[in-house]
Amino acid sequence: MLKSKNLIVIRAILIGCVAALSLLAFYFLLVGFSSRSWHYSLELLTKDRFYAVAIAAGFGGQLGLLSYVKQLKKMIRMRGAW
Repeated sequence: MLKSKNLIVIRAILIGCVAALSLLAFYFLLVGFSSRSWHYSLELLTKDRFYAVAIAAGFGGQLGLLSYVKQLKKMIRMRGAW
């Protein structure tokens, strides 16, 4: 049972990290395609790095927590209790 809880936590952390990186990539691509300049996109991302990283970390944290709660709920439903 402890092993399955650890897997749930690891999976939630991975999902959160992938979500955060995906949001940063989406931002980079959106600005790059709209401005038609990858240099400007990179410049803007480095200029606003603190805001972009904070927003991406919050988004990743939320998706990680959502994944954790859903998997924990599924585990409790399947096993009945802790």
